[in-house]
Amino acid sequence: MDNLTLGLIYAVKHSGKSAKESIINFLSEYTGTPKEHYSDSELVRITRDAFVDYLKTADKPAFDVWQYFDAKRQQENFKDVFPEQQKKYAERDGKMDIDTEAIVSALRLSHVQENGKYINGFREWNND
Repeated sequence: MDNLTLGLIYAVKHSGKSAKESIINFLSEYTGTPKEHYSDSELVRITRDAFVDYLKTADKPAFDVWQYFDAKRQQENFKDVFPEQQKKYAERDGKMDIDTEAIVSALRLSHVQENGKYINGFREWNND
């Protein structure tokens, strides 16, 4: 997984802001590009490219693709049925299209460590 993907995932997993704000803040800092540069279509492209890059390193990519479809299903049909913990990750913030938000939900749920060791292509983040 490349550094852009790793940083983007860590940004959406650890920020208390919306996915869009988290991604823009990360990208602006990572690239030195002003925040205004990132249009919605550019964010969608970058997020989808990051998801594909992540899937190439995931130990069980089928599970992560299932997470995407499950998040999308929850967003479209069953928002009020699921427990609060799941709603935290799958709730729409209305700032991105539903497919991209489902990708973000899947990335937020991605498993980073198991038994104290990194898995799924994750590693310590450094902005080099």
